[in-house]
Amino acid sequence: HNAAEKFATTKVEELKVDEGDMVALEGGKLSDMVFITVANEQLVECRRVLKYSYAFGFIILGNGKQSIQKEVFEHHQAMLEGFTEQLSGQTELPKDE
Repeated sequence: HNAAEKFATTKVEELKVDEGDMVALEGGKLSDMVFITVANEQLVECRRVLKYSYAFGFIILGNGKQSIQKEVFEHHQAMLEGFTEQLSGQTELPKDE
């Protein structure tokens, strides 16, 4: 998740620089660009949470121990992974979609 977080961070920086140019050149709406920028910022945060959640789960919840807390944590972690991938896919769609 570290590499994906770096990629998303770079994309956010590129979007902030290109925001004005893209609106002017493509006749787009500034609100659309702001939405995409915010979505990419959220993607960075999701990747950061996932990156540290593996260590948290291992250290705090223990390795090899089965408990209801661990199962719930892993379920939420899997949900965040899925939603993060969905958001990532949406932000990488061509502009006309």
